[in-house]
Amino acid sequence: MILVLVKYVMVLVMVFPTLPAGEDVKNTEENISGGLCWQDEKYEIVEKCHPCNSHELVIHQECKHTGYIEEIKCANSGFAIKRCPRDKHMEMVTFWKFEVGMIFMSIITATAVMFRMRKLDHENQERIQRQISAL
Repeated sequence: MILVLVKYVMVLVMVFPTLPAGEDVKNTEENISGGLCWQDEKYEIVEKCHPCNSHELVIHQECKHTGYIEEIKCANSGFAIKRCPRDKHMEMVTFWKFEVGMIFMSIITATAVMFRMRKLDHENQERIQRQISAL
């Protein structure tokens, strides 16, 4: 039970991360290489928005806020990394998959407990019958 609760809390933390205290999302859009070139220049997306892997989480500051980045190429400044918002639809799908999985596991566990209780009740009833018949 506690393990399920811990897993549930971990998923909630992953789905709904918080920013460090006092930081605003708009004020944290800084880039390592290209600055904020996409605000001033024309750009094209080199790699679409994707979740950061463990290596990118360490290297890129942008990954720490939303966990998603996209690589862009600005017209004058060159390549830059821009963080992008999480895909709400995918987050919702992931959440509901987790919920359905937990409901499924709950049903399996409840069924196992029910059968175990029936077995123990039956064994107890047999033991009582043997004791009564021995009198």
